Amino acid sequence: MQYTDEEAKISSALVKESKKLSALCAELNMKEEQVKKALDTLKEKGLVREREGVYFLHGNVRSGILGKEETPDWPFKVHAIIEGQSKDKQVLEKANNVLIINLKKEKMIKACDFVEEDILKEGRLYYVMFECDVYAKHFEDLVYFVIKYGPASIEFEDPGKFTMNRNEAQGILMDISTTLHSYMQTIHQLRQDQEIIIK
Repeated sequence: MQYTDEEAKISSALVKESKKLSALCAELNMKEEQVKKALDTLKEKGLVREREGVYFLHGNVRSGILGKEETPDWPFKVHAIIEGQSKDKQVLEKANNVLIINLKKEKMIKACDFVEEDILKEGRLYYVMFECDVYAKHFEDLVYFVIKYGPASIEFEDPGKFTMNRNEAQGILMDISTTLHSYMQTIHQLRQDQEIIIK
């Protein structure tokens, strides 16, 4: 894949942290029109993403430049994006750090190549996100990851094809069913409590 000088400079500027268009223009001493055009091309190539006017390199690109961690020889791999929001910036930062620490301690899965973004303010709320690769020995371990950590986005990378027996499928469906049932009970109880308070 070939890049123009502008695209290469912008990619280098986004390696360490995400930036707004104005910050990129000032740092690179380039015109807004030039930077915007190069960013649009990088977005089309799948190298750069944009959220609320903030641009950042795709996690795989960034980890490829900074170097990848040692990964286990496990058959299942996904790329996940986990997001968080809060009215309190410090609470959000602490919760995000705890989440990453807990992920790194997991035994059934191996999460690595974390790419953390800066905390941004969107309206009245603060927003943060991070990306990571998640490896697992079994598909049900990935289901466990999804249920426990609730990623906003998940991309299944490996393997291209796999088989599952009836008992495995039954176990996975039961895990999902039990979790959703628990959530529904909690929501129902909260609604009942709210009705009692209103009355």
